Amino acid sequence: MNKRYGIFSGKDGVVLVFTLIMVAVLSALAVNLSSRMNQEVSLLKNSSDYLEASALAKGGIDYAVAVLKMDEDFDADWLSEGWAEEVILTFDEGTVKINVTDESGKINLNGLNTGREKQKKLRIDQMLELCDNIGLDYGIVPAIIDWIDADDEITEILSITLGENKGAESAYYEEELPVPYPCKNEPLDTTEEIMMVRGVEKENYYGEKGLKNFVTVFSSENGKININTANEQVLKATLRASVSSAEEKQTEIFELIDDVAVSSIMDWRIDNPFYDLSPLREFFSEEIANKISSAGLLDVKSGFFMIVSSAKVGKIEKTVTAVMERKQDDITVKYWNEN
Repeated sequence: MNKRYGIFSGKDGVVLVFTLIMVAVLSALAVNLSSRMNQEVSLLKNSSDYLEASALAKGGIDYAVAVLKMDEDFDADWLSEGWAEEVILTFDEGTVKINVTDESGKINLNGLNTGREKQKKLRIDQMLELCDNIGLDYGIVPAIIDWIDADDEITEILSITLGENKGAESAYYEEELPVPYPCKNEPLDTTEEIMMVRGVEKENYYGEKGLKNFVTVFSSENGKININTANEQVLKATLRASVSSAEEKQTEIFELIDDVAVSSIMDWRIDNPFYDLSPLREFFSEEIANKISSAGLLDVKSGFFMIVSSAKVGKIEKTVTAVMERKQDDITVKYWNEN
């Protein structure tokens, strides 16, 4: 008779231990498999949500383009038209928010180095006035000019009497920066590039009074500002630059082009869009209105629009930003970015 220890034999004990180990291993495998399956399901869900969000965001761009094409009045563009309204669309899959802004209501940075000398001077004065309005150093203006012009000669703006009046070429960017890079010496492709220019910090670009809200690299060749859509700072800068050649620049004329006058124009245009510049006589004397009109910095219609379409599906968000050029009802893509 075999001797027994407890209620199991030695052989039975080994079998039991082995069984318990196998159960533990299988349980661990089951938990791991379940976890992996949940991860796979989550990844598939996120992947599906991402594709749906991407499709909705791109669809938002198509929606905005259709609205721009439906505009029956191409003689003027203003902020009470349908394209200027924020749109939020809700679907079973998620939501998409669409915003359209007029790039022709902003100052084209590349215009600082294009056109005849008289035109360039007007645009430089316009940019200097903008710097004054939003509290930036005037020195960024010659620095921007040197960034986009083709030569290595340092630009000097004699009209700047306070602060830095000279630009910066490759010698500065390659020799004085901790992480050197060359001066581009070509037109800007995006407004974000301006943060590479001497004197323009991140905080100067973003924020309520950041350059992002006032400048563009997309506008018509003449670089004119749409008086119907320009914001207060751009409109004031453009009006003042338009009379910058007047002898009375710093006295009578400049005093008339103040915040009150600019606000009055912005209130007027809500219900009375400018179809030409003759209504300026409602706010200024005929002499000043003629000076502003003849300067050639203002227009009443737009050719470039930025569309930002942001979609959300579940926890996934997708944004598509596009800049469109519109000529009557013909619209072409000039810029496209997805993130």
